[in-house]
Amino acid sequence: GSPLSHSAELIMRQLGTEQWKAHRIAKGVQRWAVHHNGEDPTGTKTKRWARRLCRGLQQHPMLRDGLFKGTFEEAVPETLEELERRSTRHGARVAAIENQHQSNREGEDGDKEEYSRASAYMGEEWWMRAAHTRVTKWIDEYFLLSPEQVRRGHHPWAFKKGGMPPGWKRYVKGDRAMFWNPEKKRMQYEEPVFIEPDEVTPPAPAEPPVSLLDVGSCSNPFIRFPYLVEPVALDLQPMHDAEGVMQADFFEVPILQPEDGEELEPGQRVILGEDGKLKGIVAGSFDVVVLSLVLSYVPDAARRMEMVARARRCLRDDRGLLFVIEVGSALADSSWYEGDAAADWSKAIEEAGFRTKQFEDEIKESYPPRQHRLLQWAFETAPIDEERSLQPLLTPREMPW
Repeated sequence: GSPLSHSAELIMRQLGTEQWKAHRIAKGVQRWAVHHNGEDPTGTKTKRWARRLCRGLQQHPMLRDGLFKGTFEEAVPETLEELERRSTRHGARVAAIENQHQSNREGEDGDKEEYSRASAYMGEEWWMRAAHTRVTKWIDEYFLLSPEQVRRGHHPWAFKKGGMPPGWKRYVKGDRAMFWNPEKKRMQYEEPVFIEPDEVTPPAPAEPPVSLLDVGSCSNPFIRFPYLVEPVALDLQPMHDAEGVMQADFFEVPILQPEDGEELEPGQRVILGEDGKLKGIVAGSFDVVVLSLVLSYVPDAARRMEMVARARRCLRDDRGLLFVIEVGSALADSSWYEGDAAADWSKAIEEAGFRTKQFEDEIKESYPPRQHRLLQWAFETAPIDEERSLQPLLTPREMPW
């Protein structure tokens, strides 16, 4: 087809619009691409901007009405310009958070106020609020807190030990599933032979609320769910007037064993000094630890894994949960990375004493209809191999091309 046809087809498919409208929008995108990037005889630059337009409207659905009002000749550049403004603001917030982590590492103060504002804004994005709600849903399913779930029985993922044989992967295309056979090194429709685990006795339901440590949280978002969790939040620079957030650097907070000389009350999880500041965390005292939009902002790959290892020490050995939430850009893109970056992170984190229980790479809402690429892991605590060396958690900028 023509250089423009691929972009028009993409727009028609992604935005669900009529063919003639998609073609008009593609023409507007082409003019924008030529104006900003020069001549585009192959249509590659136009298609790149068309993808950005579609992704942007998925993340900011309120802009969609503006695109389809008036003439496309005016609406397309206005929409792309607004998406670029929002992207620039988002990039500035990301930079503020990264710079503060780097300043802390170098022993400098940095701009803590800017960091606090940026972190608070990111935490209030609709997709982060939706992700926090999903975390509480997974907590509810895992610990079986609600009467309805107690009657219905444990959610399968919460205790099932079986699964795909090592090396096998499942892919869904249309209405059919296909499987990667690592021995024959090819795809097949036949399912692998599953190794059924021994009968697993579901654990007794926990008594809510469960204890939750939210690391790198300037606003304590889980305080919205008091019937499910009892959150303790800590951050480099808490948001002004944030309730229940302690100012602390997680890397610097001692994680103390109960026998380390401190006199602890039953169920005590944190140790405070006379000034009310965090003095220590009791090892193995939390049911849940959340690392939400924090690992990828740590400027060193080895330190990211150190944070995971410290989170493991805070968790109970028996049925503790770690939740990791990251934006899609935190991992290498499949367009140039031949491996599976999400699986790489899962495997590396498991080495610190975890089992992967859940993984989702997208968050959605029905009304208004919108979606956002967001990586969400749920890990269960597993025995720690003290002799095992931990692998660094790599982001795209640290990976070899």
